[in-house]
Amino acid sequence: MTIKSFAVTYGISYRCKCYGQGKPKQYRYSASVTIGKPKISFEKPQYNAVIGGSVYMTCIIGVTYPPVTKVWWTKGYTAINANKDRYEQRYKQSSPTSLKVLYVEQNDGGEYRCYANNTVGEMFATTTVVTGNIPKPPIASKYIYRIKEGTTVSLHCDPQTSTQTITELWWQRHRSGYSYSNLTSDWRYSGGTLTSPNLHFAHRGNYDLANYTCNVANAFGSSRVEIKVELGKPPNVIAVNRSIRPIRGKTVTLTCNIIVGTRMWWKRFDGRHEIDIERDKTSGGATASLTIRNIQAVDDGDYRCYGENEFGSTYDTVRVSSVGSDATFKCSFSESSPSMQSILWRKGTGAGQIVLKHGGKYVIQKTVMSTTLQIKTVTINDADTYTCIAVNKYSEGTDSFSLSVGSPPRINIIQALYIIKAGNNVNISCVVRNVPENYKYTMYWNKGSHRITHYKYNPFLIIKIAKPNDAGNYSCHVENKYGKNTHDSIEIKVLCEYSTGLFANYMTEVIEGSHTILDCSYDSYPEPTKVYWKKDDKIIKLSESSRTKYNGSSVEIPVLVIHDTTQKDSGKRSNNVNNIKPIRQETRSFAENVELCTDGRGIRDNGLYLNVGIVSSSAMENVNPTTVPITGDNEYYNLSEVQSSCIRVEELKQYIEKKQRQEALKNEYKSIPNVAVHPTTHAQTKENMPKNRFKTTFPYDHTRVILESNGGSDYINANYIDGFEKEKCYIACQGPIKHTVADHWKMIWQENVYQIVMLTNLVEGIKIKCEQYWPSGGKQMVLGNLIIRLNVEKERTAYVTREITIEDKKTSKKRKVTQYHFTAWPDHGTPDPLYLVLFHRHVMSDTKAGHSGPLLVHCSAGIGRTGTYIALDALLEEGRTTGFLDIFKYLKKMRYSRMNMIQTANQYVCLHYTLLEAFTMKDTKIRKDKFSEVWMSISTDNRPVNHQRLDEEFKDLQQHVREIKGLSSSMLNAKKDEQNQTQHNAAMSTTNLAKNRNKDVLPMDDKRVYLVSYGKGRSDYINAVQVPSYTKFVGYITTQLPLPDTKVDFWTMIRDHISSTIVLIINNKKEADLVYSQSEDNVTIGEFNIKISARRVEENDITEATIDDKPRPIVLFQVICKSIPDPAVLCKLADLISTRATMSNDPITVVSSDGAKNCGLFCAFTNAVSSMQIDNNADIFQLVRLLQLRRPEFFTDFEEYKRCYEALHVHLESANVYANF
Repeated sequence: MTIKSFAVTYGISYRCKCYGQGKPKQYRYSASVTIGKPKISFEKPQYNAVIGGSVYMTCIIGVTYPPVTKVWWTKGYTAINANKDRYEQRYKQSSPTSLKVLYVEQNDGGEYRCYANNTVGEMFATTTVVTGNIPKPPIASKYIYRIKEGTTVSLHCDPQTSTQTITELWWQRHRSGYSYSNLTSDWRYSGGTLTSPNLHFAHRGNYDLANYTCNVANAFGSSRVEIKVELGKPPNVIAVNRSIRPIRGKTVTLTCNIIVGTRMWWKRFDGRHEIDIERDKTSGGATASLTIRNIQAVDDGDYRCYGENEFGSTYDTVRVSSVGSDATFKCSFSESSPSMQSILWRKGTGAGQIVLKHGGKYVIQKTVMSTTLQIKTVTINDADTYTCIAVNKYSEGTDSFSLSVGSPPRINIIQALYIIKAGNNVNISCVVRNVPENYKYTMYWNKGSHRITHYKYNPFLIIKIAKPNDAGNYSCHVENKYGKNTHDSIEIKVLCEYSTGLFANYMTEVIEGSHTILDCSYDSYPEPTKVYWKKDDKIIKLSESSRTKYNGSSVEIPVLVIHDTTQKDSGKRSNNVNNIKPIRQETRSFAENVELCTDGRGIRDNGLYLNVGIVSSSAMENVNPTTVPITGDNEYYNLSEVQSSCIRVEELKQYIEKKQRQEALKNEYKSIPNVAVHPTTHAQTKENMPKNRFKTTFPYDHTRVILESNGGSDYINANYIDGFEKEKCYIACQGPIKHTVADHWKMIWQENVYQIVMLTNLVEGIKIKCEQYWPSGGKQMVLGNLIIRLNVEKERTAYVTREITIEDKKTSKKRKVTQYHFTAWPDHGTPDPLYLVLFHRHVMSDTKAGHSGPLLVHCSAGIGRTGTYIALDALLEEGRTTGFLDIFKYLKKMRYSRMNMIQTANQYVCLHYTLLEAFTMKDTKIRKDKFSEVWMSISTDNRPVNHQRLDEEFKDLQQHVREIKGLSSSMLNAKKDEQNQTQHNAAMSTTNLAKNRNKDVLPMDDKRVYLVSYGKGRSDYINAVQVPSYTKFVGYITTQLPLPDTKVDFWTMIRDHISSTIVLIINNKKEADLVYSQSEDNVTIGEFNIKISARRVEENDITEATIDDKPRPIVLFQVICKSIPDPAVLCKLADLISTRATMSNDPITVVSSDGAKNCGLFCAFTNAVSSMQIDNNADIFQLVRLLQLRRPEFFTDFEEYKRCYEALHVHLESANVYANF
């Protein structure tokens, strides 16, 4: 139908109808068109959009005449421009139009309009978008439950706090081959609801063994956590080889793999009974491998490897069948013509020859040019002559071989115990058996673990003029070409009728007025009958009247106790010991009618010098009361027997936990006496003694660093220390004193050192620990031919790095040396392992290939902290190279080279925890040029949340917090009693409990901020902790928003800790009145008169106020946010306080509602910014861990952790440059 001269009349509809043929008329089809403006509507009045996802809105446009000529969208009244990165628009005639918003952000919420027009006019429809997040996945206490038959199961589900309220929680069960089924509370199940989220049920059959999901939902979607329930089983024990045939005389290791086991052991089975493993021939009986040494036929049989857990124990069997070794002979011949007719082997000579046939014991192989004979599992009966014969029609050719069969020599001892008088000779011997006369063997003797002889064929050991230190256990060793044997049960006791006392320390300094104990030990057999002391060659007589001044000096208590020590007690004391058997009728040196017998060092009068003065306890730190420098002919040093301490790296945590429960680590350390075991002659010469910082710590002669003298002194207090594999890998030395600074640099130049690790501060307490041996910035130091210049100095929380140039004036050669100065080692204790590992990582990251010089390590004495660090470095290399580490063995290795390395038991324990931290620490550091790429991968990661990077890191942080709060802080800080690590005594006291806003956020006693100038009726308590910035150990004070009653405490803290910058992050404007007045410029809080001298509003809704708290101004930055600050706000805050931070060393006070939420976020973010500026990388994960050491409640919200990454990305993308904090 054509309408001519059409006049627009709105709202008129025309309908076309079609009828079929025939009668009656049948209506078939119709169509209509409306003339007017477009008809338009939305599919839904509201769309819920998940932040970070996308939302798809559909707009329906009806069939309209005239046709629609244009469609467009607006957000509110603002047109949406086509932007493929953010929006996708689609429109086709006669179909719905749509708008898809990509990567939804918070500000994408609001009203959206869909417009359409034609020649008649335009119309629009509206809808609303509400933005939000799906709930965070709930957290399960564990993800696999292994249960016993018939037990009640409780599956843990902890819904996390989300921005949008969780409205529903439900559980589902899923078994392979079945669909998910919802679980409701009934007779089988209880719980599993929003008010009671944990699911409880009784296990009744295989039906309950399934995957369970705890689901939570809000208006924007749902998330879940999956938990598996399976029937617990005993461990799966699998022998690597169930049958082995080792060669006798060798060492064999039996290995089994144990899956899901908590304990394992080995037993031997004789066919009827289980037998304990022989300890003298085996090792590793309580580990996954069993080593049998020098295996023989008697060791054959079945060995059972047991594994056990809470569900029972199982075992697998290894059958051992030892055999003799195989012997192979090869016979080669030249080509012959005519061809050979036969090739054969014969055994024996003369008429007794037999022809050998292939098969069984003999394996004969033939080729065109050779033949071989293999004799399997050789026994003594196989010793004979073997002949190879080749025959052709003219003649035969032969060649013969002789096979000798033997075994290692056997040893028998004549006598197990020798008791001799001192000064006499002794001859001890072993009888060597099973060795033919013409067979050569080598024999040697050990005392303890040290070899003392190496004589061939000589079974005797003669000790001439026996001395007390010749007493001990001896072993004889014999070996031949077939193997070796040992007998170690010979003991020698030396009867010494007079034994000189041994002092623990020849120079003792004590505090005036204290009780002094002068130690003494003796080495005497038989036991002495009398012990007495002398002062300045006069006998100290102990009577009832003198007991008020002296005590001890007896056989039972040989020490001398001096009560109320004064200056008069200074002087020389000597100790004398008598025993019961007189040898000659004469008097010798304070002993009546006895023979004088020295202790092997030629010392006849043991003298102890006692100096009394007023000294601090810290002055005695490096004077070890059990150190005895030994010189002379002391040749042997027997360590206490300590069980093998070789550890698998993956088992280190369990090893430490077990050892710590039994105090075994400290006992293990104490098993090695702190005594000098090698001569220190050069160190104690008259000209060199002044070069030693301490008069008890000297370098051993055999490993000391010898300076190129050029006519001068070659001495410096330093020793070479071997590493895991490399010899002279380290130099351990004392901290320089004034007159050894030049020697120190001379050694650095001579030994080609390019890295220095310094582990002490220049001054600790009141004591100078080390001389500053580098120049200050802008200056140079000239030491002989060497010029020292400081190029760059960078300060971080726990350490400082300095780049130094050394120049030789004569040759004009220059070298760069980097000093790594660790500043966080406490004066009396050990550092937190996390700080020490991060420091070590920095040193290692700077280590360059191609530098052959040793690493120089020093503290003050060069033994305690120095030994701990060197052991950490070497043992990390050992563990990463081999998968094993032996901490105790390396301690002994270091002490072979320098006395008393690792000076205290606490340092030894700290080393274990530091190694554990180092081996388990993940690599989460991100370079500056890679951060944008990493953030993009995080923000676009569509995998399940529990598989995403940030979620995994956040779970590790939660575990870190559980270790701080629950397991023990000894995992993090080995220097304190585990039971006192997380106490909150001050916060929980009746006086202070009401001063806390949140009872779950309390400062630990050893981390809290103390008030000093508190007024009457107040205490030293405030809910605040000190936390580090990237460059200062105390860079921030984080505290809760003051309560009305604690406002005065807040301002007392600001004054006492000289904080001139406050960052206030609050939920609403009204809360600011708890810190300062927003309406008045003058306010009085307790004794504080606070005047607001200036106010201004920065961008991003940050308020700045300058407060005059005489006599100094304070700047306060205030941020109001309902949840967590936006990235732009954090960046602006960092910009504002950067100038403040560089102007002074004052800590910045950060305030939030409870002192944890948002405080941790702000500190971690600003530290990450500083890290990027100083080191061009940042490790947000480790920065957060360092903060949690001070306040574990930091970062309990995943969104805070994610926001830290997001804000750092925004900061790096911006053009702003931030200063260091």
